[in-house]
Amino acid sequence: MKVFIVLLFTIFSLSLFSQNMLLVEKPGTVKNYIYFAGDYISLKTKDGIKISGPINIIRDTNLIVNFTHELSLNDIEVVYKTRTLIKLGSSLLIAGSALYTGLDLINGGSKGKSFSENESLQISLAILATGIGISFFSKKKMSTKKEKWRIRILDQ
Repeated sequence: MKVFIVLLFTIFSLSLFSQNMLLVEKPGTVKNYIYFAGDYISLKTKDGIKISGPINIIRDTNLIVNFTHELSLNDIEVVYKTRTLIKLGSSLLIAGSALYTGLDLINGGSKGKSFSENESLQISLAILATGIGISFFSKKKMSTKKEKWRIRILDQ
């Protein structure tokens, strides 16, 4: 009898998690990203409007983002996925170059030197340029054009 009750509660607990999920997948590969209601999403519509915010409701054919935008799956052109480590590394490089320049100016390492003689300022600007360059790669662009990526809504 105890086994039956445990089995019954297990079946009911699995059916409680019956919300829809948004799946962004690359056909022919195992690459996919799953979004649930409440997850943050950033996307661009076919009209060129960039929308970002939490997903509030996922229905069978559309989704509501940030309680203001109701989007059909056919209206979505690009989904952006934030690459957290690259974004963090970029921010650390930019902050590090600012800190390095500030400490060099406080310690007087740049007094009386031209730009070509000041190696610490050149290194700092190179680190800053690297951080800014890396920041361009902090968002992965998943385009639905030409069937590269596919968007579907799945039932749990």
